Amino acid sequence: MIQRVIAKTAFVAAMTFVAIAGVQAEEAGLAPAGTNVGNVASLQRGAKLYFNYCSGCHSIKYMSYSRLAKDLQLSDAQVLASFAFTGAKIGDQVVSNMPEDKAQGWFGKARSRRRRERQQAGLRPARQRR
Repeated sequence: MIQRVIAKTAFVAAMTFVAIAGVQAEEAGLAPAGTNVGNVASLQRGAKLYFNYCSGCHSIKYMSYSRLAKDLQLSDAQVLASFAFTGAKIGDQVVSNMPEDKAQGWFGKARSRRRRERQQAGLRPARQRR
């Protein structure tokens, strides 16, 4: 009985602490990121940087080249000439050029952020689901 009361009191105290911390963080505000998604020239430069430096390993597989053309206000021909290095067609998804089986051999299996944080904190890894 006493343990149950202590557990409930601890829970209420923890939730109060979380609520107060959240209010304080909101009052302090976050620094503005300074992004402007309406700046098409900036978006075009970002796409150029992504395709030249990131797309070899990182995929944006839920984005199609046609959607990219629409969002960047470019013609289909411009997008294919500038960004489709693999001979993709305008309706294709934008996927990484790196073969997954080779990536695992080169880099090993990537650890999740949560697992990495647990290991850095000296905690045991969580049980793996199968």
